[in-house]
Amino acid sequence: MPSPSPASSVDTLYANWTGASSPKGVRSLVQPSAGDYLYDLARRAGVQRTLEVGLAHGGSALYLCQAVRENGGHEHTAIDPRQTDRYEGVGLANVEAAGYGDLFRCIEAPSYLALPQLLEAEGPGSYDLVFIDGNHVFDYVLVDFFYADLLVRPGGYVVFDDLWMRSVRRAVRFVLRNRDYALEPVSGRSLPIRERIGRAARRLATRPRTLLTHPLNVGALRK
Repeated sequence: MPSPSPASSVDTLYANWTGASSPKGVRSLVQPSAGDYLYDLARRAGVQRTLEVGLAHGGSALYLCQAVRENGGHEHTAIDPRQTDRYEGVGLANVEAAGYGDLFRCIEAPSYLALPQLLEAEGPGSYDLVFIDGNHVFDYVLVDFFYADLLVRPGGYVVFDDLWMRSVRRAVRFVLRNRDYALEPVSGRSLPIRERIGRAARRLATRPRTLLTHPLNVGALRK
Protein backbone atom coordinates (compact mmCIF):
# COMPACT_ATOMS: atom_id res chain seq x y z
CA MET A 1 0.00 0.00 0.00
CA PRO A 2 1.46 3.39 -0.94
CA SER A 3 2.21 5.93 1.77
CA PRO A 4 -0.24 8.80 2.22
CA SER A 5 0.74 12.02 0.48
CA PRO A 6 2.56 14.56 2.65
CA ALA A 7 -0.27 17.07 2.20
CA SER A 8 -2.91 14.57 3.33
CA SER A 9 -0.75 13.57 6.28
CA VAL A 10 -0.42 17.21 7.38
CA ASP A 11 -4.16 17.75 6.93
CA THR A 12 -4.75 14.75 9.19
CA LEU A 13 -2.45 16.22 11.84
CA TYR A 14 -4.46 19.45 11.89
CA ALA A 15 -7.82 17.68 11.91
CA ASN A 16 -7.01 15.03 14.52
CA TRP A 17 -4.53 16.68 16.84
CA THR A 18 -3.21 14.47 19.65
CA GLY A 19 -0.30 14.97 22.03
CA ALA A 20 1.43 18.30 22.75
CA SER A 21 -1.95 19.77 21.89
CA SER A 22 -1.64 23.41 22.93
CA PRO A 23 -2.47 26.04 20.30
CA LYS A 24 1.22 26.97 20.29
CA GLY A 25 2.05 23.37 19.40
CA VAL A 26 -0.37 23.34 16.50
CA ARG A 27 1.22 26.46 15.04
CA SER A 28 4.59 24.72 14.90
CA LEU A 29 3.36 22.62 11.97
CA VAL A 30 4.39 23.85 8.54
CA GLN A 31 1.49 25.30 6.59
CA PRO A 32 0.46 23.12 3.62
CA SER A 33 1.20 25.90 1.10
CA ALA A 34 4.76 26.24 2.40
CA GLY A 35 5.09 22.46 2.54
CA ASP A 36 3.95 22.19 -1.08
CA TYR A 37 6.63 24.70 -2.07
CA LEU A 38 9.30 22.76 -0.16
CA TYR A 39 8.18 19.47 -1.70
CA ASP A 40 8.04 20.90 -5.26
CA LEU A 41 11.52 22.41 -4.88
CA ALA A 42 12.95 19.14 -3.57
CA ARG A 43 11.36 17.17 -6.41
CA ARG A 44 12.59 19.56 -9.10
CA ALA A 45 16.08 19.51 -7.63
CA GLY A 46 16.11 15.71 -7.54
CA VAL A 47 17.33 15.63 -3.95
CA GLN A 48 18.66 12.34 -2.58
CA ARG A 49 19.71 13.40 0.92
CA THR A 50 18.10 16.20 2.92
CA LEU A 51 18.63 17.70 6.35
CA GLU A 52 16.46 19.89 8.54
CA VAL A 53 17.07 21.78 11.74
CA GLY A 54 13.91 21.63 13.85
CA LEU A 55 11.59 18.60 13.63
CA ALA A 56 8.88 19.68 16.10
CA HIS A 57 5.68 17.88 15.04
CA GLY A 58 7.13 16.59 11.79
CA GLY A 59 5.17 18.52 9.16
CA SER A 60 8.11 19.62 7.01
CA ALA A 61 9.72 16.20 7.44
CA LEU A 62 6.71 14.58 5.75
CA TYR A 63 7.13 16.73 2.65
CA LEU A 64 10.88 16.21 2.45
CA CYS A 65 10.67 12.47 3.08
CA GLN A 66 8.11 12.08 0.30
CA ALA A 67 10.27 14.04 -2.13
CA VAL A 68 13.36 12.00 -1.22
CA ARG A 69 11.43 8.76 -1.71
CA GLU A 70 9.99 9.78 -5.08
CA ASN A 71 13.45 10.88 -6.21
CA GLY A 72 14.88 7.47 -5.39
CA GLY A 73 16.87 8.88 -2.48
CA HIS A 74 17.60 7.19 0.79
CA GLU A 75 17.77 9.57 3.75
CA HIS A 76 16.23 12.56 5.49
CA THR A 77 17.84 13.69 8.75
CA ALA A 78 16.26 15.99 11.33
CA ILE A 79 17.95 17.70 14.27
CA ASP A 80 15.79 18.50 17.28
CA PRO A 81 17.13 18.62 20.85
CA ARG A 82 13.64 18.91 22.35
CA GLN A 83 11.86 16.18 20.41
CA THR A 84 11.43 13.88 23.41
CA ASP A 85 10.80 16.30 26.27
CA ARG A 86 9.02 19.28 24.70
CA TYR A 87 7.27 17.57 21.80
CA GLU A 88 6.72 14.20 23.48
CA GLY A 89 8.07 12.35 20.44
CA VAL A 90 5.12 13.47 18.33
CA GLY A 91 7.28 14.35 15.32
CA LEU A 92 8.92 10.93 15.33
CA ALA A 93 5.55 9.23 15.68
CA ASN A 94 4.05 11.22 12.80
CA VAL A 95 6.92 10.34 10.47
CA GLU A 96 6.61 6.67 11.36
CA ALA A 97 2.83 6.68 10.97
CA ALA A 98 3.17 8.22 7.50
CA GLY A 99 5.42 5.33 6.43
CA TYR A 100 8.75 7.15 6.16
CA GLY A 101 10.59 5.53 9.05
CA ASP A 102 12.90 3.54 6.78
CA LEU A 103 14.57 6.67 5.38
CA PHE A 104 14.41 8.93 8.44
CA ARG A 105 16.73 9.61 11.34
CA CYS A 106 16.50 12.13 14.15
CA ILE A 107 19.45 13.56 16.07
CA GLU A 108 18.36 14.84 19.47
CA ALA A 109 21.07 17.41 20.11
CA PRO A 110 21.45 21.17 19.70
CA SER A 111 22.20 22.08 16.11
CA TYR A 112 25.39 23.91 17.09
CA LEU A 113 26.72 20.54 18.28
CA ALA A 114 25.05 18.18 15.81
CA LEU A 115 25.93 20.08 12.62
CA PRO A 116 29.72 20.13 13.13
CA GLN A 117 29.55 16.45 14.10
CA LEU A 118 27.74 15.68 10.83
CA LEU A 119 30.31 17.69 8.93
CA GLU A 120 33.16 15.75 10.51
CA ALA A 121 31.48 12.38 9.98
CA GLU A 122 30.12 12.88 6.45
CA GLY A 123 32.22 15.62 4.94
CA PRO A 124 31.41 18.79 2.98
CA GLY A 125 28.76 18.68 0.28
CA SER A 126 27.00 15.63 1.70
CA TYR A 127 23.45 16.99 1.34
CA ASP A 128 21.34 18.29 -1.51
CA LEU A 129 19.05 20.50 0.59
CA VAL A 130 19.16 21.84 4.15
CA PHE A 131 16.02 23.31 5.74
CA ILE A 132 16.65 25.73 8.63
CA ASP A 133 13.75 25.98 11.07
CA GLY A 134 15.29 25.74 14.54
CA ASN A 135 16.07 28.50 17.01
CA HIS A 136 15.12 31.74 15.24
CA VAL A 137 17.41 34.08 17.16
CA PHE A 138 19.72 35.78 14.64
CA ASP A 139 23.02 34.30 15.82
CA TYR A 140 21.57 30.77 15.98
CA VAL A 141 20.17 31.11 12.45
CA LEU A 142 23.53 32.32 11.20
CA VAL A 143 25.39 29.46 12.91
CA ASP A 144 22.94 27.00 11.34
CA PHE A 145 23.61 28.58 7.96
CA PHE A 146 27.39 28.46 8.46
CA TYR A 147 27.30 24.69 8.79
CA ALA A 148 24.52 24.23 6.26
CA ASP A 149 26.69 26.03 3.71
CA LEU A 150 29.48 23.52 4.31
CA LEU A 151 27.17 20.51 4.28
CA VAL A 152 25.20 21.33 1.13
CA ARG A 153 26.68 20.55 -2.27
CA PRO A 154 27.32 23.19 -4.95
CA GLY A 155 24.04 23.68 -6.76
CA GLY A 156 22.11 22.56 -3.69
CA TYR A 157 19.73 24.58 -1.54
CA VAL A 158 19.61 26.14 1.90
CA VAL A 159 15.98 26.92 2.77
CA PHE A 160 14.96 29.30 5.56
CA ASP A 161 11.58 29.08 7.26
CA ASP A 162 9.67 31.84 9.06
CA LEU A 163 10.77 34.80 6.98
CA TRP A 164 8.14 36.85 8.77
CA MET A 165 10.64 37.04 11.66
CA ARG A 166 13.05 39.97 11.48
CA SER A 167 15.96 37.87 12.76
CA VAL A 168 15.55 35.35 9.93
CA ARG A 169 15.26 38.10 7.32
CA ARG A 170 18.48 39.63 8.64
CA ALA A 171 20.25 36.31 8.23
CA VAL A 172 18.96 35.91 4.66
CA ARG A 173 20.08 39.43 3.79
CA PHE A 174 23.52 38.75 5.23
CA VAL A 175 23.89 35.64 3.10
CA LEU A 176 22.75 37.40 -0.08
CA ARG A 177 25.14 40.29 0.53
CA ASN A 178 28.18 38.26 1.49
CA ARG A 179 27.96 34.81 -0.06
CA ASP A 180 27.48 33.47 -3.57
CA TYR A 181 23.84 32.43 -3.19
CA ALA A 182 20.79 33.29 -5.27
CA LEU A 183 17.23 33.49 -3.99
CA GLU A 184 15.16 30.89 -5.81
CA PRO A 185 12.07 32.37 -7.50
CA VAL A 186 8.77 30.90 -6.42
CA SER A 187 6.83 29.12 -9.14
CA GLY A 188 4.52 26.16 -9.60
CA ARG A 189 0.88 25.38 -10.10
CA SER A 190 0.21 25.13 -6.37
CA LEU A 191 1.26 28.77 -5.84
CA PRO A 192 -1.19 31.18 -7.50
CA ILE A 193 0.54 34.16 -5.84
CA ARG A 194 3.87 33.30 -7.47
CA GLU A 195 4.11 36.58 -9.39
CA ARG A 196 3.81 38.68 -6.24
CA ILE A 197 6.37 36.51 -4.47
CA GLY A 198 8.70 36.61 -7.43
CA ARG A 199 8.71 40.40 -7.41
CA ALA A 200 9.52 40.43 -3.70
CA ALA A 201 12.35 37.95 -4.28
CA ARG A 202 13.83 40.08 -7.05
CA ARG A 203 13.65 43.20 -4.85
CA LEU A 204 15.50 41.42 -2.08
CA ALA A 205 18.16 40.10 -4.45
CA THR A 206 18.81 43.52 -6.00
CA ARG A 207 18.16 45.70 -2.93
CA PRO A 208 19.00 43.68 0.21
CA ARG A 209 17.73 46.43 2.53
CA THR A 210 14.19 45.92 1.26
CA LEU A 211 12.02 44.07 3.77
CA LEU A 212 11.12 40.64 2.49
CA THR A 213 7.41 40.16 1.86
CA HIS A 214 6.87 36.47 1.31
CA PRO A 215 3.38 35.04 1.93
CA LEU A 216 4.73 31.50 2.26
CA ASN A 217 7.35 32.52 4.83
CA VAL A 218 9.85 30.17 3.16
CA GLY A 219 12.88 31.28 1.16
CA ALA A 220 15.19 28.97 -0.77
CA LEU A 221 18.74 30.03 -1.55
CA ARG A 222 20.68 28.15 -4.21
CA LYS A 223 24.39 27.66 -3.71
